[in-house]
Amino acid sequence: MTLRLYQDHVYLKECLSTVLAITNDNCLVLNKSLFFPTGGGQPCDLGTINDLLLAEVFEKSGEVYHRFQKAPPFKVGDEVTCKLDWDLRFDHMQRHCGEHILSGIFFSMLGGVNRGFHMGNDYMTIDIDLPAVTMETALRVELASNEVIWSDVPVSVRYFSRREEAEKLPLRKEITVEKDISVVCVGAEANPADCVACCGTHPSTSGQIGLIKLLKIENYKGMSRVYFESGKRAFLHTVKEHQLISALAEKYSADENTLGAKISAQEDKNQLLRQDLQKYRELLIEREVQALCDATSLPSEEPSSSPQVIVKEYEHLSLEDLQQLAKALSAISPNFFILIALNEKALLISRAINTVPGAPDFGGLIKANVASFNGKGGGNSSSARAAFQSLADLDEFVQHTVGLLIDGVEPLKSFA
Repeated sequence: MTLRLYQDHVYLKECLSTVLAITNDNCLVLNKSLFFPTGGGQPCDLGTINDLLLAEVFEKSGEVYHRFQKAPPFKVGDEVTCKLDWDLRFDHMQRHCGEHILSGIFFSMLGGVNRGFHMGNDYMTIDIDLPAVTMETALRVELASNEVIWSDVPVSVRYFSRREEAEKLPLRKEITVEKDISVVCVGAEANPADCVACCGTHPSTSGQIGLIKLLKIENYKGMSRVYFESGKRAFLHTVKEHQLISALAEKYSADENTLGAKISAQEDKNQLLRQDLQKYRELLIEREVQALCDATSLPSEEPSSSPQVIVKEYEHLSLEDLQQLAKALSAISPNFFILIALNEKALLISRAINTVPGAPDFGGLIKANVASFNGKGGGNSSSARAAFQSLADLDEFVQHTVGLLIDGVEPLKSFA
């Protein structure tokens, strides 16, 4: 079996190894390895073997496999040089040990046990078996966790052959394996910030983590899911937040103490403007309905029995506006309407739900023909919409669609 150098020599960055086996799926087995395989919620290490980039390191049936994208040019017995991607390893060490500290403080302060851990590309999460932990409470845990970092206490890893030996330590979580157990302890064993079984890699002191930063908390299956970062990533997150706040403060001519109030005041103004705009849109749609009825000599009280195909282009109305317009028209007019939103290169085809016998299925018409004109769309039998890559595509589709619609209806009327 491979000698796992990452267990006792976490800061070792390079070593010589001997190839023990080569598998059919581009994997090497080595007599000793620097590279931590994916496990325990921690991603694998990466790096190079004889300058060839590793794609993945994983464990299977107790053995460590080093996989490449294509078959490596080695043979059994070759001596190879392994070089660790140290920046990635240290990133994992900072993040994983930060998770230990945060989980340990949740346990010591609140009695909450970590029931799940995920180390993602953009953030980490832990699932604490306490319902509805407030951000105020979590911030107290965050402060206490960072105080452990600032104290720069030792981080130790001890290995045990049997569970009974490991259970003599003040563990925050029950051990589920019987042998070959590694226990990580942050701080003195008599009163640790955290003490738990773990197979991952960790720095030798807590101060190397630098910082733990909470991002948000949400309810998850009766527990509290805590989003956070630690190490360099936590620092970069605070830098990004500071840049954002500084930019907003400059935009609103405020400082960090008045920024929230100024944004709220602007939102109130924007809400009033949106309400006014909605009123004007409704008025415009109402007038457009009447204008179309007047232009086509349709009585607004009783629908005609002879529908026409009406095409109308709009430069300043959105497709959403046209839906409201079509809804109003379908209630009073038997005509077929093709309403075009030029700015969106989109159109809406609409008619009354109950119209002349044998009226076409607009949704089916769109789905059957729109792809031929570089468009996408769909809908139901009485109302359908489509969007196109260009106005030329849209225009060709309209001409084609009108040809399909005018069979059995009155001639086309177009209003630019």
